[in-house]
Amino acid sequence: MMTISQFSERTGLRPKILRYYEETGLIVPELRSANGYRQYSDSQIETAQLVNSLRQADVAMSSISRTVTENGFQGRDDLHLDGPGLKPKISLRGVLENDSST
Repeated sequence: MMTISQFSERTGLRPKILRYYEETGLIVPELRSANGYRQYSDSQIETAQLVNSLRQADVAMSSISRTVTENGFQGRDDLHLDGPGLKPKISLRGVLENDSST
């Protein structure tokens, strides 16, 4: 488990941004310690990196939220580009198409 500072270092996201993502439900700490400190797990790093990448691509928060929460993103194995014969759990093309229609 990592504190918010450690998680920030590993993901490159500022603690302020991580707190905002927690408020919006995108990246919720795995647990809170007895003293109220946020504790993140290694498994949340890829989700944080996906959220950050989509924000950098100017994808709307609502589209990111649907991608992460409704599709249950768990890491890079869930993320694929559309292609013949592929049935991705999460499609980047779909995320970007949905975002452009909002």
